[in-house]
Amino acid sequence: GPVIGTAMTEIYDWRAAFLIIVPPGLCAVTTIWFALRGFNDRSTTRLDWTGFLTLSLALVAIQLILDRGQRMDWFEAPELVVVATIGIVAFWMFVTHSLTAAHPFVNPRLFLDRNFCIGISIAFVMGMLSFTSLTLFPSLLHDLRDYPDSIIGSLVGARGIGNWLAFLVIVPFTRVAPRVAIATGLAIQAFSALSMAQFDINLTFFDVFWTHLLQGFGQSISFTPMTVMAFSTLPKHQVTEGSAIFTLLRNFGSSLFISLAVLVLLRSTSINYARMIEYLSPYNKTLVFPELPTQWNMDTAQGLMRLSNEVQRQAAMIGYVNAFYLMGFTAALAVPLACLLRRAPAES
Repeated sequence: GPVIGTAMTEIYDWRAAFLIIVPPGLCAVTTIWFALRGFNDRSTTRLDWTGFLTLSLALVAIQLILDRGQRMDWFEAPELVVVATIGIVAFWMFVTHSLTAAHPFVNPRLFLDRNFCIGISIAFVMGMLSFTSLTLFPSLLHDLRDYPDSIIGSLVGARGIGNWLAFLVIVPFTRVAPRVAIATGLAIQAFSALSMAQFDINLTFFDVFWTHLLQGFGQSISFTPMTVMAFSTLPKHQVTEGSAIFTLLRNFGSSLFISLAVLVLLRSTSINYARMIEYLSPYNKTLVFPELPTQWNMDTAQGLMRLSNEVQRQAAMIGYVNAFYLMGFTAALAVPLACLLRRAPAES
């Protein structure tokens, strides 16, 4: 995906990258049509509009606040205060309605299953880790390192190689020690993210390649056993509804964490730029050394502009590093959850 997408971006424009979704989407629809053609039994199910709408409002409110908070000075903006109020009221109505309705949109009895609760919690964390690096690295490599799009796509695409390598061990690892597999995959992702946090602005091709490969490997190692164990103790008639909640939380975790990571990046960049720019003064003896590059001459407007741009680049790199630390610590904190899962009883 990243490789083909960046190639289409260079040939046409960035909008063309989204067209690569069309062929596999059509293939998926075709295969689903034939795979499910034998399932002709229909049952009438009434949609709980109250639960659906209140949950949707609550999720949208959280996303809007995180996406726009930095630009609008958070709750100093009346718009965000209104959005937050609507979100809180909607979530309260959703919880109350789910606990009292005969057929709620989300069945609260699902959360009585220990493995399912822990499984969706891990899925939420893994959703957080899935696409955050794919969002951060293209801008990092393009803006701070001037890498062309084709190179960026190839480096980020190393995650796919890690996914494929994981296929060699996923099945036996899941059968023998599923909890260990989940913990190992999360630990690998934590190590990969913390390794990214050690980068500086002179990071190399190999740095990006091996960390993304490792991240893809860890993601695949933990995802399959986590999915199996999450549904292993759930009654069969609840699996379909549980799958919907599982997917919802995983996707919401992804969008939520991308917003948090971008927020950390922007805040860290602005704070560190403000701190470092204080040292750009004619009274700072370091800046009058002969070894200082001539293009950073503080006696000219162009020199000051170039020096300011360099400070901006360094501050942005600190922002990316902080975002990678956030990823690493999140993955590490999720590792103990794997120990709380329990094996499904063997079928007689």
